[in-house]
Amino acid sequence: LAAVCCAVPNTKSRLLSTSTLPALISKEITEEIAIFDPQEIPEDLADLKSSISSSWTIVEGDSTGATQSGATIKMYRKNATPNGSKVSLTFHCQDTIDKEEESASLFGDEEGEGDENSPPVQFMVTVSKAGKDLKINCISEDAKASVDGMIIAPTEASLDEIGDLYRGPVLDDLPEDVRDGLDKFLIQDCGIDEDVAAFVAMYSDHREQAEYIAWLKDLKTIVE
Repeated sequence: LAAVCCAVPNTKSRLLSTSTLPALISKEITEEIAIFDPQEIPEDLADLKSSISSSWTIVEGDSTGATQSGATIKMYRKNATPNGSKVSLTFHCQDTIDKEEESASLFGDEEGEGDENSPPVQFMVTVSKAGKDLKINCISEDAKASVDGMIIAPTEASLDEIGDLYRGPVLDDLPEDVRDGLDKFLIQDCGIDEDVAAFVAMYSDHREQAEYIAWLKDLKTIVE
């Protein structure tokens, strides 16, 4: 009969690897903090934030909820649009768009050919008037905001109710002058200018790094 060999789990090795996990996490935290201070905002970002704060109220995270997370940033425009609508903006620090595959297919994947700009970031602009919300899916890329999609919903509608609504047309199917008009509406009426678009991209990157360090600290607390 052929001998059957069953591997015996190395319990000591497994316990050792588990016990070193907090140390590995601590090492990662130390390395991250050495290159990024979550309490310090880069000067150019701080200046940009100060500049747009004259027109926008910036609320970082859910200060009253159970999560206390700073991953979501909400902004409220202080002045209404010319027709009296209220404008707010929301983005999550991980709502970046990965264009690596697209770039590789268009330009090849040779080293040094890609640019070093921040990846595009998705964000939501909500325009509220007369009990209706125009929710505009937007993209910030190279300090420029563009419309990516939109839906109209009752202001008090829940997420489930919004999911049942008409999602709007495919923007590429709209006449070019209508698409251009929507982009101008976003910039001129809603105030999503180059400074706001740049802030969304830059602050998203800053918050993602800060949230990563906070996540590591929470992870260490749980596993140690």
